[in-house]
Amino acid sequence: GEETALIESLHARGITGWWLADCRVRHCLPATRNTPSYLLRRAFGEGTSTGKRLRSAGGSVRWAARSIIFAFLKVLWRILFSRQKVLSSAIECSMLFGVLMSQGD
Repeated sequence: GEETALIESLHARGITGWWLADCRVRHCLPATRNTPSYLLRRAFGEGTSTGKRLRSAGGSVRWAARSIIFAFLKVLWRILFSRQKVLSSAIECSMLFGVLMSQGD
């Protein structure tokens, strides 16, 4: 959320950036940020931040209500039948839930 807010603030002031496809970036993450529970919390936080930004700009988050139903069904399907990519589907579901929960703030 903070990084997105910074970029939006810079763009609002007329400051532009460049995409450097060949630029290398190293991310050093502690072990505590490399767990499924952290990823789910992070996705939820990203969702609430996204929802707040949309609402403050006069946007709607109703799309998230429909999307979360399909995301949840995808998680269930993968748990019951395929056992593949369960975490990525759960992260998507967590992010969408965050968007919906941001409405009450």
